[in-house]
Amino acid sequence: MGKQEVYRLDRTKRFRIWLARNCKRWPILLWASLVFGVVWGMQVGSQSATFVGVVEYPKYSVSAEQEGRISHISAEVGDRIRVGEPLVKIDNLRTEIALAELRERSERDARDAYRQFFAELAGVRREIRDLSLKRATEEAELIVLREESERLEALLERRLIDVETVSRNRIRLNVSETLVAEYPNLLAELEAEKQELITMRESYLVKDSPKRDRLESLLLEQRDALSLKANRSGLVARVLKREGDVVRSGETILELVEEKSPVVRAFLPLSSQQLVEEGDEVVMRFSGHGAQRVFGVVKSMSPTVIDVPDTSNPIMSRTISGRILTISLPSPTDWTEGQRLLVSLDTAEPSALRTLVANIFSKMRNGGGEI
Repeated sequence: MGKQEVYRLDRTKRFRIWLARNCKRWPILLWASLVFGVVWGMQVGSQSATFVGVVEYPKYSVSAEQEGRISHISAEVGDRIRVGEPLVKIDNLRTEIALAELRERSERDARDAYRQFFAELAGVRREIRDLSLKRATEEAELIVLREESERLEALLERRLIDVETVSRNRIRLNVSETLVAEYPNLLAELEAEKQELITMRESYLVKDSPKRDRLESLLLEQRDALSLKANRSGLVARVLKREGDVVRSGETILELVEEKSPVVRAFLPLSSQQLVEEGDEVVMRFSGHGAQRVFGVVKSMSPTVIDVPDTSNPIMSRTISGRILTISLPSPTDWTEGQRLLVSLDTAEPSALRTLVANIFSKMRNGGGEI
């Protein structure tokens, strides 16, 4: 049996042998750790959330100002409305009754006034006619008396009659001449009275007109106040009442959507509320590939927390607490009322590693250069 030699390895060589035997897969682990570190470094500080929003346009309602019955609605859903355009006509029973009673009373008073006027005018005309007949009679009698007086004077000269007979005839003649002389003045006075009646006819018939006109004007203004007009331009979104319906004061009849830039209202869960503040920028897009992205700004957050049902799990019924975000758009859009879209938040501050990697890829695309 030959002589055996024993070689003793020092500590450094033993460690190298152990390392070679047990660390054959270290390059793979090293590369995996490097990739993980790069990804982690790029995502450091990244916090994002995505939730659903609904497109809303500014709305205003057209409501009844007093109780009444809708007699006419001149707008339909989808109609474009301009400022001042009449929308709804409402009749108030009390106002209509008051107007009808006022007009009936006015017509009755007018008939009574006409009747009284024409009665007085007919009386004056009758007096003129009677007086004219008397004048004609008196003038005829005067002619007869004058002829009789001439005949009697001739007889008196021949002393065929006495003086007393001639005196009586002279008295009758003087009275008749006096009466005939007064008739023109009396007829002139009656004609003047008739003309005065005709001249004062309008004021005579409508002597209560100012007071009645004021009352009718107030009632008409009250009735016109019930007719609702648009105080802003927009589109008719909903018609809540029909013709013939009775509405109370303050009850909504129409809902209009203003033609302005819409806002987006979204439900933000409490678990994500620390990610967003007023003034933050968000990205919005409709579902589907290739959908255009639109940027908006968080305008406000509801001060109170609300609960909404969670429909993601139909088996377990639960609610999610959160707040309502109002997101404004920088420019008008052609979005439709009620459309749903996805709202994304990204509050990540770009890390130095992420910026470095982005610069490297940018320089590589641009053909190299100093990083």
